[in-house]
Amino acid sequence: MKSFDLKNNNKASCCVKSLFSYNIDSSLNDHLLKGLVEEYNFEIMTRFRKYKFAFTAHIQKMYRQILIDPAQRDLLRIIWKEKEDVDPTEFRLKTVTYGTVSAPFLSVRTLKQLALDESSRFPLASDVTY
Repeated sequence: MKSFDLKNNNKASCCVKSLFSYNIDSSLNDHLLKGLVEEYNFEIMTRFRKYKFAFTAHIQKMYRQILIDPAQRDLLRIIWKEKEDVDPTEFRLKTVTYGTVSAPFLSVRTLKQLALDESSRFPLASDVTY
């Protein structure tokens, strides 16, 4: 998986961000199941109007909050090479990564599971989320 660093001098919280390219000849996305995203924009927007209050989230930041089961982390392995003359280092991703083909399904499924798991403690929030 190709990557490059993007520097942002205008942002105080983080000035360098690593971007991963999943669009090379053979990529991680070629080997991941896409899953089914059951939500479509029209359905989301019509449901959005039903409630007095709404919450929104930054998708990239949401993905980083979803932990991958340790048994599945071998399937999300990347090789990182700092410089040309240095041996590459192998990493296993611990969270859902923005740009992977399975990320939308995993995020929607996680929210639905969270709504089911917490429905007894937060019935109103569970109803809205699910």
